[in-house]
Amino acid sequence: MSKLILSIDGGGIRGAATTQFLSHVETLLKKQHKKFIR
Repeated sequence: MSKLILSIDGGGIRGAATTQFLSHVETLLKKQHKKFIR
């Protein structure tokens, strides 16, 4: 399975934190709403 990395702030350490946040949002969408963003 390929991974899609989306950074909304330009990268760096803040980009890593943003990536973790977006990954968490994706997981919640899958589990709670059965929605897929890929």
